[in-house]
Amino acid sequence: MVQRKLYSGHKKRPLVKPFVFTSSNGRIINVYGDDAATDNDAFIMEKVQKSDKDLRDLLKIGDLSIFDRGFKECIA
Repeated sequence: MVQRKLYSGHKKRPLVKPFVFTSSNGRIINVYGDDAATDNDAFIMEKVQKSDKDLRDLLKIGDLSIFDRGFKECIA
């Protein structure tokens, strides 16, 4: 079961997805890690938003966030 969840059909190899939040000057804010290759970016972002109160407090309305197309399902 673990091998199945970690295998990426796109990359054709096992994959673990770390999530790295950085500031505009390149400093690392936090690293969320070891999500399965089968989890999409929007699902992981929603999970991080629900579980990390400190991140919710850090991000304010009007802040600029830059994402790629993988996050289009979690724009709300």
